[in-house]
Amino acid sequence: MNTNYLLNVIKSFFKTKYEINYMLDIWVILETIFALVLFEHSGLSLSLGNKAILLIILLVSLKNRTKIYQFINEQFNTKSKKISLFVLYAYAAFSLVGHRSFIFPLDNEIKLKQIIIYALALIFFVPIINSVIYYIHKAKSIICNCERKISTGKFVFVLISILLVPSALALIAFNPGISTYDTYATMVENAKNIHGMFDWHPFFYSLLTRKIEQVWDSTYAMVLFQWTMYIYVIVELLVYLRSKKINEYFLIAVCAFIGFSPANYLQINTIWKDIPYTMSLLWSFVIISKLTIDKELYKKKLFIYLEFIIALAGVYLFRKNGIVTFWLILICLIPLLLRNIKLLYSSLACLAIIFIIQGPLYNHYEVKPSGTRGIYIGLGQDILGVHFGKGSLSENAMKIAQELTNNKLDQYVYNPTWSNISYDTTIIPKDFILAYIDTFTHNPILMTKAIIAREDAVWNIFPGQGSTLGCVNLHSSFLNDKWIKYYPEHQHSFATDIVSKFSNYIAREPLFNAVIWRIGLILLIGIIVCYTMIIIEKQSVINVIIPLISPIISHIIGLILSCGWSDFRYFWPINLLILSVLCISFVTVRNREVSNTTSPIV
Repeated sequence: MNTNYLLNVIKSFFKTKYEINYMLDIWVILETIFALVLFEHSGLSLSLGNKAILLIILLVSLKNRTKIYQFINEQFNTKSKKISLFVLYAYAAFSLVGHRSFIFPLDNEIKLKQIIIYALALIFFVPIINSVIYYIHKAKSIICNCERKISTGKFVFVLISILLVPSALALIAFNPGISTYDTYATMVENAKNIHGMFDWHPFFYSLLTRKIEQVWDSTYAMVLFQWTMYIYVIVELLVYLRSKKINEYFLIAVCAFIGFSPANYLQINTIWKDIPYTMSLLWSFVIISKLTIDKELYKKKLFIYLEFIIALAGVYLFRKNGIVTFWLILICLIPLLLRNIKLLYSSLACLAIIFIIQGPLYNHYEVKPSGTRGIYIGLGQDILGVHFGKGSLSENAMKIAQELTNNKLDQYVYNPTWSNISYDTTIIPKDFILAYIDTFTHNPILMTKAIIAREDAVWNIFPGQGSTLGCVNLHSSFLNDKWIKYYPEHQHSFATDIVSKFSNYIAREPLFNAVIWRIGLILLIGIIVCYTMIIIEKQSVINVIIPLISPIISHIIGLILSCGWSDFRYFWPINLLILSVLCISFVTVRNREVSNTTSPIV
C-alpha cells in the first residue's frame, strides 16, 4: 500500500477543526505499526477481524488525544499519581501478554523478545487507558442526574421482560434445564436421601433442594427458584440506580447486556449451587452499596437488614469456599459495622442462623462432615507447580507432593488450571501450611508464578498458554439410569438450534469470548473505574471503595485459597459484580454533586 495514501487516510480520520501536528501524525503511525507487530508476535490466536477491531479501538483512543492527555496531566499531577497510573498501564499490558511472556511455562527464561512484546503491549495500552479514564469521566455527566421519563411500573416490567425472555428461550432450547453430575448429586443423591448425607455438596443447598422438590419435584422448579433470585437482585440494583437519577435508558441497556449474555442465561438455567451463591453475593453487594452510599436513608429501614442477613447467610451456606468470602466481607465492613449498630446486630444474627444450621440442624439430619477432604486441591497445585517448574522442595513438601499425587508424582501431568490431586489424604493441615510456607520462602518467584497461572481466568484477557477454562458455553443434559428415573430427557425444539448457534459463535470468537466468557477484560475495566473513583472523584478508600469491592476481593481470595480447576461458574460472580460496581460509580459521583433529599424507591 502507498505510504502517502495511508498517511492521508489516517489524517482524514483524525482531522478536527485544528491542524494536526506533524509529530502527532508520526506518533499515530508508530502506534499503528507497534500494534501490528504486537498482534503478529504476541502468540495470541486472533483472526484478521479481531486484529482490525483492536486496531480501530487504538485509533479511536488516539482521536482527541491532545484534549485527553491534557485532562490526564491535570488529574495525575503528582509524582505518586503518575507512578500509580504507570502501574495501571503495566497491569493492562500484563493482562494481555504477561502469561506467555513471563508466567508459563513456569520454568521459562525471560528473553529479549518477550520484553519487547511486553513493551509494545504497554505502548498499546497507554492511549487506550487514558481515553477510557477520560470518557468514563465524561459519561458520568451525561448519565447522572437525569429526570425520569418512564413510570416505575413500566420500567420494572421492561427490566423483568429483558431478563426473562432470553432465559425462557434458553430453557425451551435446553429443556428441562441444563444439568451436570453436580445436579444429579444434589437433586437425587442428596435431596432424596438427606438423612446421613455426606457434606461435600453443601447440606443447606441440598436441604433447600429437598424442600423445593417436596412442593414440585421437577428441574423446572429449581430453575424457577434461580430465575426468581436472578430477577429480584438485578431489578433491585437497577431500580435503586434509577432512584438516584441515573439515566433510565442506560440502565435498560445494562439490563439488556446482562439478559442477552449467553454467560448469564445459560448459567441461570443450569442447576448448580453456584447460581444461588452468586446471586447471594451480588445481593450482598447491592445492600452494601445502599448502606455505604445512602447510609442515612437506609440505616432506619429494617427490611434492608433482613435482606443483609439472608444474602450474607447465602454466601456462607451455598458453597464451601463461601466461608472465606463471608468472613472477608465482614472484615472489610468493620468501619461500616462500627458506625451502624443495627448492621452489627444483623451480622450477629446471621452468624446465629449459620450456627443453628451447622449445629442442631446438622445433628438432626445426621450430616456426615467432609472433614479435610479436598481442601488441598487449590494450594496443593502451587507446591506441585514449584516441583514441575524445577524448583526445590523440602523433604516434608516432597512427601506431601507424593501423597497429593497418590505416590505417582513422576507420572503426574501438571496443569495449573486443572487439578488431578487426590481428594482424600492423611495430611494434617498444620503440616501442609508449614510445607506451603517453606516452599514459598525458598521459591518465591516460582510459586508466585504458579499462583498467577492457576488464577489465569481472573486476570488474563485471553486464555493463557496451556490454561483451561471449563463449563464455557455448557448446555448439556446429564443422563444416567437413576436420573432418568426421576426427570425427563432433553427434547429438541425450535429454539435449540437458534440458541446453540448464537452461544457457540460468542464462545468461539476470541473478542466476544473475552467480553462474555472471561474475567480479565472486565476486571481491568473495574480497576480503572475504582481508580477514577479514588484519584478523580476522591472517594474514601476505607469508607467507600473497600466496602463496595469487598464481595469481589473476598471472592477472588476465596478462589486463590481453594480453586484447583477453572470452571467459568467459579469466576462468573466477578463479571456481574464488576458491572455493578461500574453502575454504582455513577451514583458516587452524583452523591458528591447533589445533596440527597429524597428517599430511593428500593
